Amino acid sequence: MVVFMKEQVRRITGKIILFAIIFIGATPFFNINTDAETIEYITVSNTDSQGLYYTLNPTDMTASVKSDPSYGPREIITIPIKVIKNEVSYTVTGIDNYAFAGSRIKEITLSNSITNIGDYAFLICRNLSKIIVSADNAFFSSDEYGALYNKDKTILIQYPCASATSKYTLPASVTSIYNNAFLDCLNLTNITAAPDNNTFSSDNSGVLFTKNKTILVQYPIGKTRREYTVPDGVAEIGDYAFYRCMSLESVHLPGGVTRIGEGAFADCNALKEITLPDSITSIGQSAFEATPWLYNAPEELYIGKFFYRYKNRDSVSSYALLDGTVGIAGFAFRGSGNLTNVIIPESVKNINHYSFFFGSVSNITVVEANPYFSSDESGILYNKDGTEIICYPPGKKEAKYTIPDGVTTIGEFSFSSNYNLKNITLPSSITTIKDYAFNNPLSAITIPASVTYISVNAIQKDTVVYGRRNSYIEDYCAENNIKFYDYIEGIIKKIDGLASDSFILKNQYYIDELIQSYNELSDADKNEVTNASTLLNITERINNLKFFPVYESDLLDGIISIHSPLGVLPKGVAVEAEKTNPSEQQIKLLKKQLGNESAFITLFSISIYDADNAIISPNAEHGAVHATVKIDDDFVDSIFLTAVFIDEEGNFTELETEIKDGFAVFPTETAGLYALIEKGGKINGNNTFIIIITAVITLTVIIALAVYAYLKKKKVGEANNIPDNEQLNT
Repeated sequence: MVVFMKEQVRRITGKIILFAIIFIGATPFFNINTDAETIEYITVSNTDSQGLYYTLNPTDMTASVKSDPSYGPREIITIPIKVIKNEVSYTVTGIDNYAFAGSRIKEITLSNSITNIGDYAFLICRNLSKIIVSADNAFFSSDEYGALYNKDKTILIQYPCASATSKYTLPASVTSIYNNAFLDCLNLTNITAAPDNNTFSSDNSGVLFTKNKTILVQYPIGKTRREYTVPDGVAEIGDYAFYRCMSLESVHLPGGVTRIGEGAFADCNALKEITLPDSITSIGQSAFEATPWLYNAPEELYIGKFFYRYKNRDSVSSYALLDGTVGIAGFAFRGSGNLTNVIIPESVKNINHYSFFFGSVSNITVVEANPYFSSDESGILYNKDGTEIICYPPGKKEAKYTIPDGVTTIGEFSFSSNYNLKNITLPSSITTIKDYAFNNPLSAITIPASVTYISVNAIQKDTVVYGRRNSYIEDYCAENNIKFYDYIEGIIKKIDGLASDSFILKNQYYIDELIQSYNELSDADKNEVTNASTLLNITERINNLKFFPVYESDLLDGIISIHSPLGVLPKGVAVEAEKTNPSEQQIKLLKKQLGNESAFITLFSISIYDADNAIISPNAEHGAVHATVKIDDDFVDSIFLTAVFIDEEGNFTELETEIKDGFAVFPTETAGLYALIEKGGKINGNNTFIIIITAVITLTVIIALAVYAYLKKKKVGEANNIPDNEQLNT
């Protein structure tokens, strides 16, 4: 009986375990939602096991998925609810801009913790077939097509590029579509709007329009037809509406079309013919990029009343737009060769943010009669009243620029096309800085306390911002992880460090910049520099100091180079050096003084003049002038050369001379007459030549006496029959 009961228990237990296994394995098919958290452990480089890269925010203990081109994600991934690094947990709440752009992912599941998805997060994911959103996510949702929406499905964010479905029905709830939602969906041939959708409609061919069919929203790029005629009544071609339609060869736009959107026909690589009406007054950037039609277009391309493209002509430096032109397209002057000046007529009222990007234009001239725009004497583009900068031209070469007083707004992308600027100072009139205003590689920018609004994307992260403590600017920099310094504190600290004339002397360039920074301050800021009088005294001291920081000349007269360290030569100095050709009588006299009639001599003179053209000598307190003199080929052996200074009485002073690579280098504190001579002459009053001859004669006599003694001893040895070895010992 006991055995039977045990067997029954064993069988029942086995069935329970089997049922549990089957139930657990089947749960995904029942779409049962669980509260179990998905967790990933991340490495030192913030990468998880799926190849996802994260940005961690220790302030609110959140994380966001970030693009990392060096390590792409797997094909099927799940965004976790939490990531753990070094036993610290972060909630994953965001997906950054371009996080998966161009990646190989095929399917992605978003957890309920995701609250923010950045722009173009799934751009051109050509393998992506499905986006799945957790049912209990409070911000986003997905449908049976694997398309991504906001929670209540009023906004279509992304349709999966690789969806196997060729036909898609837009729900009635959708009121807005991201302009990249259908980008690169090569399988899609038909988009149908639900009949009860109040915002969008479609025609019998599956092309998507707004409800009243005045805007063509999306032409499905999977269509294979070669020609298409836009229906009458359409006034606008939407952004990227025909982007990458590979089959289209010809498109006809009806009269009444006024706008062609950004990238509308870009990358249509078979498009050879476009019928464009004169009614067009607005064209987005890159509307026709990478099409055969654009490649074969004329050098100066006008579309209706819109200027679209200027093609490079090296012989032209200035170009005036035609009267009647109402707008300038994005990238209109890209690759414009030697073109430096563009003249904008009275009729232009629309200029794209990117119009002058990637071009050579350095001066923009707007005629006075234009009611929408203006320009200043520097060729910078403003709105009509000069309160907003529209474009700082890309061709300007200056590294520094101070925006003039009176400007209140820095416009979108206004400085972003210029890559030469490194330092910008804003006046106290500025209040607003718009999107991507300084999206160029600046090293520093000074922002006054008057600024009350800066767009999140206005300044690059690696730019150093100078402002005032306890200001909006300081808070902005802290929120956006940008380096911030108080410029008044900086000036005061620099002034306090100027202790001595010696420091000023050796750092004049640095101090000149400091004085310029001070002079550019507003009156209120100058009053805050408590030791401003010290700065003014330093200005006086610099003006009174006559020492030029550095002087170095090229080779003078082909043989001589003069250079000096800090402070040795006066400010405004001029140096003259030349090889001297003395008369035969002078040469004989010099050789006689040297005590060497066969010596070879090179004579040269060095003269130094101050700003008043008076001959001066270097300041010995700060060092010596160094001369580098080319050695003549006539010298037999340069290692026996030395440089000497010859005073007015003809006396010689030998100088410490270094022979290097065919040049003699020596320091001197005196301007005047110099010579390169072969050692052995009379220098400093010593008859060196006689001493050397005497030494040679003495040595010769000693050697002769030694030889005589040896021979005499050898003769004695032979007479006494002493063996050779003993003779040697003797």
